[in-house]
Amino acid sequence: MNNQRITIASQSYCAWALWCLMVFCVSSKAAIEFETRTDAAEWKLTSSKLECRLTHAVEGFGEAIFLQEAGEPPHFLLTAESPHMKAGKASLVASPPPWLKAGAISLGLVKVEQTKEPILIGERLTKRMMSELQKGFNLRFTRKSWYGNQQQVKVTLSGIGFNKSYREYNDCLAQLLPMSFRKLERTTVYYRKDENELSEETVSMLDQLVQYIKIDPTVKAFYIDGHTDSSGLRSDNLTISEQRAKMVQTYLVDKGIPEEAIVVRWHGERYPVATNQNEEGMAKNRRVTIRLSKEPPEVVKPKEVKPKPEDGEGKTEETS
Repeated sequence: MNNQRITIASQSYCAWALWCLMVFCVSSKAAIEFETRTDAAEWKLTSSKLECRLTHAVEGFGEAIFLQEAGEPPHFLLTAESPHMKAGKASLVASPPPWLKAGAISLGLVKVEQTKEPILIGERLTKRMMSELQKGFNLRFTRKSWYGNQQQVKVTLSGIGFNKSYREYNDCLAQLLPMSFRKLERTTVYYRKDENELSEETVSMLDQLVQYIKIDPTVKAFYIDGHTDSSGLRSDNLTISEQRAKMVQTYLVDKGIPEEAIVVRWHGERYPVATNQNEEGMAKNRRVTIRLSKEPPEVVKPKEVKPKPEDGEGKTEETS
C-alpha cells in the first residue's frame, strides 16, 4: 500500500513538473504587451510659442511624444519608466482597428537604445506615423526584451482621439517662433569699415533675438564680444570693438533686456576668425558676437593689455 502511494505521488509530482515546464516554455516565448485601454486612450497637447507637444500615455510602459520645437523639425520620442527593450532594431507596424477593413503596413525598422528613452525618430518617419494615426490606425513597436532572448516586448500607440488633438497641434505650429534656442545661442553680426550705426540686417537679427528672449524665461545672461580686423592702430581697434559691442548692448537694453544680465567685452584685433590679408577675411573679422546662457552672468575682471610702441598710451581690454 505504501509503495502504491509513493508511486502515485511520484506520478503526480512528475505531471506537475511537466506542466510547470510547459507553462514556462510558453510564457518565456509569449510577448509582453503594453497598450492603454480603449476607454482611457487619449492624446494630450501641450503648447507654447517655444514648442508643441502631443503626448500619449502607454499604461505600464511610459509615454509616446510627438514634439516640434521653435525653428526645428518635428521628431518622435518613446520614453520608458524602466528599460524593457533590448538595444538593436525594433519593427514598426501600422495596424487598422477591427472596424477598418485594411491590412497592416510595415513602416520599417527603428533604432532602439536600452535606456529610459529607447526610441527617437526623425522628421520623415515622424510625419508618416502621424499620417497613419490620422487614418485611425494603431502603431506598434516590437523588439526583444533585454531580459530574455525568446521574449518580445510590444508597445502599441492608439489612434483613438488622435485627429482632434492633431488639429490643435497644427494650430500650435502656426504660432511657434521662427528660431530655436539652439540656433540663437550664438549669433554674429557684422559691420562695415567706418560704420557708425547698426545696419538694417543687424537690427533684424537683434529683433529676432529679443522676440525669443522675451518668451523664454530660461535665458539668464547675454555675453556681447566686439572684434575688429587688423587695419589701423591696435589701440584704435580696441576702441572700435568697444564701441561696436556697446552699440549692440544699448539696442538690447532699449528693447527691454535687463542691463544687469548683459556682459560686454571687447578684444580689438586679438581674435581673428579669418585672414586679415584680404578684404573678404577682414569683413569676417569685423564682428560682434552675442552668446545666450541659461546660467546667471559671470563678470570677467578687466585685464590690462600693454600697447605696441606705436600705439601710444595703454588701454584696458576685457577678455573672454
